[in-house]
Amino acid sequence: MLGLAWEDLDLEAGTAQIRRGVSYSASVVGAEWPEHRYEGEVVSMVFTTSHGGLANRQAVTKEIGRAAKAAGLDPTGLASHSGRRTVVTALYAHGGLDLADVARHVGHANPSTTVGYVRSLGHRPSDTARRAAQLLDPSMS
Repeated sequence: MLGLAWEDLDLEAGTAQIRRGVSYSASVVGAEWPEHRYEGEVVSMVFTTSHGGLANRQAVTKEIGRAAKAAGLDPTGLASHSGRRTVVTALYAHGGLDLADVARHVGHANPSTTVGYVRSLGHRPSDTARRAAQLLDPSMS
């Protein structure tokens, strides 16, 4: 979400194209309103500091909480990674995709990190157990 640029949004359609993430180093200090590029293209980042630098996850999470409270919503569980958790759960539990493939898709080096994102396992574990039983004992088909 922190890599979202205004060019990725179609406000009329209500859609966003997620094309990049953000990484930063605490030791890097840049000029005010730096130019941000992705694959050689200048992009206008949605989430920035007051001087145009890249916003860090903790600051955005804090602002999400403030906005939720102002809107009368409970901010518990809302954060910059909430959408990522939803994607992981949908792809793994409901999309039937392999956890290692989902991990690669969301940029996790180790699937054990991805496991922590899965909120609901849906029917997949029972479906897997049923299929394993069928393979081991064809009479169960």
